[in-house]
Amino acid sequence: STSPFNAVETFTGPSVALALPLLGLSTGGKINYDDNICIDTARARPNAKTNTGDDSVLEFLRLFENLTNIAVTKRNNFVKDVEKPALYAAGEKRFGNKKIYVMVQCTHDLTPRACVECVNHNVRQFQDCYENKPVGLKKGARVLGRSCNFRFERYPFVNAKTSPNYLKF
Repeated sequence: STSPFNAVETFTGPSVALALPLLGLSTGGKINYDDNICIDTARARPNAKTNTGDDSVLEFLRLFENLTNIAVTKRNNFVKDVEKPALYAAGEKRFGNKKIYVMVQCTHDLTPRACVECVNHNVRQFQDCYENKPVGLKKGARVLGRSCNFRFERYPFVNAKTSPNYLKF
């Protein structure tokens, strides 16, 4: 099967070992809310400034909403003769003088509606993991689950040339 979930070469960085085994197990089309974890990268550099601007969290949430909508409506251009949405999207956006790189993905046994529900649940559930109150976003975070996951960082971690549905906002 060719999908962004099995394409190890699409991803780089330390999350490969964590993300792929979690997403490799079928959830039978049901959202698994129990086995989700969040890893934030801000703790690795406690003295680093994390302020990305006053409206950074709101813009960040809009970016996730846009990517999730793309994931559930656009098909994977690398897979021929499949009309099902990719359930995957990645992209980059400038926040002030910094760039943020984001990825959203769901397992292929979920419907597009369930994918949106899963990502939205995890965005709400793990708000403390990615938000550094009161200054804005942390440097990065990964929410990994059996049904869906998302990640954002200040450095590129997805190959834009080989990644389906990669956008620059």
